[in-house]
Amino acid sequence: MESDPEVSIVIPAFNEEKLLPRALESITEAIVHTRFMTELIIVDNASSDATPKIAEQFGAKVILEERKGVGYARQAGLDASLGKIILTSDADGTQVPHEWIEAHRHHYENPKVVSVSGKYIFYDQVHPLMNVYTAGSKIWHQTLRTAIHYVRGLDPHKHSSKFAGSNMSYRRDAAIGVGGYREGVNVSEDTDLGYRLEDIGMVIRDESLEITIRTSARRFQNAEDVLQNLAFRLSRFFERYVRGVERPLINEGTMKDIR
Repeated sequence: MESDPEVSIVIPAFNEEKLLPRALESITEAIVHTRFMTELIIVDNASSDATPKIAEQFGAKVILEERKGVGYARQAGLDASLGKIILTSDADGTQVPHEWIEAHRHHYENPKVVSVSGKYIFYDQVHPLMNVYTAGSKIWHQTLRTAIHYVRGLDPHKHSSKFAGSNMSYRRDAAIGVGGYREGVNVSEDTDLGYRLEDIGMVIRDESLEITIRTSARRFQNAEDVLQNLAFRLSRFFERYVRGVERPLINEGTMKDIR
């Protein structure tokens, strides 16, 4: 009888028959290059195309989640997983390094670590406005955020980590312990979970090449999408630094999930 896997990779997918094969070719290569027993879970978020069939062809365990929304899909994957460490990624042709699983897993040799986030870069073009947005974001994180925390007497290190569902991992028991992905949160569900994990343990931000992924910029290829994202970030800023609400604003109506 086989033992449970050490690692579970969970990927939500909705109508991704065109890009999913590219993503799974990359993921399965990473599985070949790890020492740890790893299961691959694709959560079919009620696709109407060949997404689940393609996932099965790559040997993935396919889970159906009929409630549309990435938060629901990620939670369904967490519920179905058997691994001690959960890695999350995306189905949009995302490419991971061969060392990706190992790069995440080695951080958990430290029992205090509950979550790891990695860097991502885009493999396709973004709208020019996104470059301006990215530059502003860097200035914000490097200077303005620290200054505002100092003025307000807040801990500048609390909830400072960056989380992206395309390149994130966590201890399964820790995620379950904080309630997993919250019901109905389908935008910034990764950050929402990451902040709650940060409240109970150590989180690591690893920007090494071994953990850096290449993902799609399709959400940021027109001005409307970029401005919508900016509006969402500004609303979070207002909630946290003007109204004094520590938890970031999660509002499906401000920045929509594409499902």
